[in-house]
Amino acid sequence: MIELEQLEHFIEVVLFTGYIKDERSVSLLVIAEPESGKTELVKRAKRVKGILYVPDATAWGVIDMHWDDKKRRGG
Repeated sequence: MIELEQLEHFIEVVLFTGYIKDERSVSLLVIAEPESGKTELVKRAKRVKGILYVPDATAWGVIDMHWDDKKRRGG
């Protein structure tokens, strides 16, 4: 299994791709056994500007968390 330090570094690299001029950012899907630490690592990224942290990635979860933001923006 991948070490958490390596995964943390990889998440940082993926986040930085969004700031490279004239390049497309990349996405990352982290899949691991329950209680392996992935949620804690991803929670750290929610402090980064431009990151949308969605703990409930179902249609209802996204609407419930962000509906007010969408209405404020006129969407």
